[in-house]
Amino acid sequence: MHEQDKSDPDFTTDAEDREAQVRVLRFLLGESPALVTEKEIAGALAGGLPVFVETDSIERALIELLGAGLIYRQGEFFFPTRAARYTAWLEKTE
Repeated sequence: MHEQDKSDPDFTTDAEDREAQVRVLRFLLGESPALVTEKEIAGALAGGLPVFVETDSIERALIELLGAGLIYRQGEFFFPTRAARYTAWLEKTE
C-alpha cells in the first residue's frame, strides 16, 4: 500500500478526518429537517477560510457518513438519517 507523504499540504490524519465528519454531522443535525447542499455545508464550516479549503475534507466526510448510514443524499442535498437524529437526541439526555 502506498504511504502518503506527511509533508504533503493535502495530507490529513485520521483524527482530522474524524473531526471533519463530526463537524459535518453536527451541522446537518442542527439544520435538520432542512436539506443542505455540499456547497452550503462547506460555506458554513469554512470558519473564515476560503470555501475551497474546506471542500476536500467536507467531500471525504460526506462519503464516510453516507457509507456509515448516518446521512442520506437526495440529488445534491444531504440530511441526517433518523438513526443519527435519534442518537444525537440520546446524547443530549445524558
